[in-house]
Amino acid sequence: DKCADTSTRKIATEILDYRDDSSVIVKELSEGHPSVDEVEAGLTLLLALAAAQEAREEGGSATTPLRHFQEVYQMEDVPRNVIDGEMRPKIEWYRNECADESARKVAAEILDYRDDSSVVVRELREGGRQPSVEEVEAGLKTLLELAVAKEAREGGSAATPLAHFGEVYRTEDVPRDVIDGEMRPQIERYRDESADESTRKIAAEILDYRDDSSVIVKELTEGQPSLEDVKAGLTTLLDLARAQEGREGGSATTPLIHFNEVYQMEGVPRDVVDDMRPKLVWYRDKCADTS
Repeated sequence: DKCADTSTRKIATEILDYRDDSSVIVKELSEGHPSVDEVEAGLTLLLALAAAQEAREEGGSATTPLRHFQEVYQMEDVPRNVIDGEMRPKIEWYRNECADESARKVAAEILDYRDDSSVVVRELREGGRQPSVEEVEAGLKTLLELAVAKEAREGGSAATPLAHFGEVYRTEDVPRDVIDGEMRPQIERYRDESADESTRKIAAEILDYRDDSSVIVKELTEGQPSLEDVKAGLTTLLDLARAQEGREGGSATTPLIHFNEVYQMEGVPRDVVDDMRPKLVWYRDKCADTS
């Protein structure tokens, strides 16, 4: 910037241009199979270059480094949550506050890609393969995180991520109890407390599917279930009875009818319920619901 020698200034400029050429990072990461740590380091560096480019006095713009950031971020096998730490607030700043319209547009595209719940559905169905229970559970948790993020925005709604959640959850071979840990309370909150009617409706449908005891009867009457399968089904039906009864205006009757139907299936030994008997005795002797 200040040297009186033109050739010196030119060489120094070339050195800094090489240093600040964000395309070099893309090239390095697109060759071979970089680890997640290498990708994260590259993305962090691209954001630093964006800040440096924007800070230049004359005509500086973060657009090109952000474009290269986007290109790396959307590479195959790059986890979408890699930007969720220190990087996300910086990208949100570019989207919301940067004076450069093109930089704002690129930043918005990056965050839209991060928050696009349809991508999760597509990733779980790629190649027609059956994802593992662990992969499904991770995908469902991501969709709930996206629901929270969408809802937190001004005028935002959790409805679309929840709809995609329901789509994945109701896929064949996905165990219904996969949501019974930390996910269920979040879905119940959407059903009971969300200000958005469509979000409440979708959450209610997800929980109704989870608590539909007829599905267990159907699963056990198709094929030849083992004694362990029958016992697990009866245990689940008792759990559903307790859950239904615990709701305001709820009743354990339907799950118990389905329990009775499974229990009296041909070949089911009568002593299979002996561990469950105390619960059944409670329903017979103390439950307030006559039916």
